Amino acid sequence: EMCIRDRAKQDQFYEVSLSKPLGLKFARGNDGGAYVSRSDPKLGNTDPQIEAGDKVVKVSASFGGDIWDAINFGQVRA
Repeated sequence: EMCIRDRAKQDQFYEVSLSKPLGLKFARGNDGGAYVSRSDPKLGNTDPQIEAGDKVVKVSASFGGDIWDAINFGQVRA
């Protein structure tokens, strides 16, 4: 599960729940955060809301049900 900030509407967030493999590629932003650089259903699972430039702000833990703030790029890479 991820919470993502819409690149076009900086004050709007949305949540998505995707199973692996992900059809997303990520890049590190100048602020150290993780940004979607590509969303492609040919690569795996994605959601039509997700667009390049959106920032990942929360991610689910790899175990358990916790949701963590995505402080840096290393927390998000799949």
